[in-house]
Amino acid sequence: MKYRNVAMVFAVVLCTPAVAFAAGGGHDGFPWAHWAASMFNFAVFLGILIYFAGPKVQEFFKDRAVALKSDIDEAKQLRMEAQEKLDEYSQRLSKLDEEREALMDQYHEQGEREKERIVADAKRQVEKMRADAEVIIQQETRKAVAALERQAVDLAVNMARRSLEQKIDERTQNTLVDGYVSDLKAMEG
Repeated sequence: MKYRNVAMVFAVVLCTPAVAFAAGGGHDGFPWAHWAASMFNFAVFLGILIYFAGPKVQEFFKDRAVALKSDIDEAKQLRMEAQEKLDEYSQRLSKLDEEREALMDQYHEQGEREKERIVADAKRQVEKMRADAEVIIQQETRKAVAALERQAVDLAVNMARRSLEQKIDERTQNTLVDGYVSDLKAMEG
């Protein structure tokens, strides 16, 4: 394979001057001897070059091919890893939407439960306030009734005293006092 490539390069090099000289025009003919000597020199140069530099060039290209193959394999591996990560992130993103929806549903449920709890607490507080207000109203009503009764009694006593004062004269008072004192003596003795 490598010798076939070298032979093709050699054939191209050999044919190129022939075309150039044939296109030339002012000469009496093609200088075959000069051409043959030039080709011989080129072939010797090419042979020396292949003999001394060939193994190093082959080794360079072989190492280069191995490095390129390694780089290509590494690039394939990195591409596969990147594709796996892309797939993983794509799955995560799709799951993220699902998780977001689930969290939103969960927050709505918690919000509803919290709302129900707050409403229930508020109802209990309203009932307690209503019961407290009823107790206070009952207490205040009792106080007001008691105060009204005291005022009525005081008013009745005052009215009775005024009425008695107007009806009882000094003689009646003395009779009452004497009767009271005699009752006290009778009780003592």
